[in-house]
Parts: sequence; structure tokens; C-alpha cells
Amino acid sequence: MIETSEFRVSKSNDINLIRKLADDAISLFIEDGKKIEGVYDLLARGGASKAEHTFIPNWSDLDLSIIVEKVDSKVLNQIQMLYQKIKKIFSYKLSITVVSKKDFFSRFHHHGIKPIYYSKQLAASISLLRDKAPVNRIVNLKELKLDCLANISYLIHELRSRFLNLDDNELQSFLCHLLKRTKQFIRNSLFILAECENEEIDQDLFQEYFPNISSVFLIELKQYKINFNLYNSPTQIKELINKVFDILENIYAELILHLEGSPLIIENEQEYS
Repeated sequence: MIETSEFRVSKSNDINLIRKLADDAISLFIEDGKKIEGVYDLLARGGASKAEHTFIPNWSDLDLSIIVEKVDSKVLNQIQMLYQKIKKIFSYKLSITVVSKKDFFSRFHHHGIKPIYYSKQLAASISLLRDKAPVNRIVNLKELKLDCLANISYLIHELRSRFLNLDDNELQSFLCHLLKRTKQFIRNSLFILAECENEEIDQDLFQEYFPNISSVFLIELKQYKINFNLYNSPTQIKELINKVFDILENIYAELILHLEGSPLIIENEQEYS
């Protein structure tokens, strides 16, 4: 059994079965992953790297990473086959991030679609082929903030685009995506404004920078996650999507106001004027 992949699940699921499935999935990931051409390391991230993790069906991901010497179509095809093989024994949400070794050790590395400052969290992940955790990177704070601002712009436009093309059969998956990205959006905003890197959103900071939005929303975000599978009515889900989207757009509008005339933007404009 792989100790790092133990999952706790909601009451409606067989705890021992899910733990076994997660362990089997990571064991298969190690066994076949180390055969990928040019593989350097395999990582278990997020809940997969913790001794205990509350696994919520339709919400939680099994987060894994493959670091290879070079990413090309041959390698991606091998990983795609591994992905499909794991899905046969682990039917829940699975995420495999693929990066090259050169990219991974770059100080400007983006692990997946997260901003650079998230890379510090990789130190908490589990290296499955090597004895040491990934290294922390030193990047100028201003560069981190500008990168984070670019990530925020990507998030808001990606969410708007998906909202406009949303079908009824995608409602639950989009709600999950929206709720996760909203938390990421708030964390990114507080990093830019207050250099806060906490995993959990600081309620006092949130209220300081976004006083027009009730901090109760942060509590609701946690409740949405815990009770996620109770939202199964299309009408109910649409109402929740609309509510969260309105709050997200208000946060974005407030963030823009905070950034107008801020040293971060002024200094950047001076450099490129």
C-alpha cells in the first residue's frame, strides 16, 4: 500500500474500497510511469501526497505529475495510454500534469495552469522515484505578481467563455470548475495585493480588500465543496452558478480598482513606456 495516497471519502462511499482504488492507481502509475521514455520523476500532489484526504466524488482529483527529459508526441501517447489504463481501475477524477525536466527546474516554471508562485507548493508533493521533494525557486516578487495578474486574466476569460457555451449536461462539472477557480482567483488576488500565499483564504485580508463582499461567501465556498453532490437539480445548479459568477465578477472589478495607480502597475508602465 502507498501510504501517501490514503483517501477519506464521504459517508455514502465505501472508505476502504476508495482507499484501495487510490493505492492501486498510484501503484500502477509508478509501475508503468517509470517505463515512460526519458522519465525523470513521478509526483503525487495535493490530496494524493497527504496521509489523510477527504475524497469527494465529482469534486476531488487524484493529482499526479510526470517529469520527462523531453515532451513530444511519442511521450504524450505513452502517457495517454497510462492515463486510460489508470482510469479503468480509478473511475474518479484524475489529473496528470506533464512537464519537461528543463521546464520543471526553470525558475519561471508553471506547473499546469497555476501561476509561478504556486510552484512553492510542489515542495509538499511526494517524489515517487527520487528521495527528495522538488526544490523551491527564487523569483523576483514583482515578476511573481505580474505573472499572477496574467493568470487572473486567463481565469476570468476562460470562465466567461465556458459560461457562454454551457450546455445543461455540463452544469455540474462547470459548477465544480467555477468553485475551484473562484478560490484560486481570490488567492491570486490576495497574493498580488497583500503577498499572502496561504492555502486557505485569509478572511481578514479578504474583508480588508473586498469590503463590499460579505466574508460569509468564504464559508459558503467550503460548504459548496462539502455538499457538492447534493446539487443535482439543473435549476438549483444554474442559480448557484449565477450567484458565484456575480460575486467573482465583483471581486475582479474591485481588484482592478485596487491596481489602478498601484506601484506594481506604475513601475511596469514606466519600464515599457
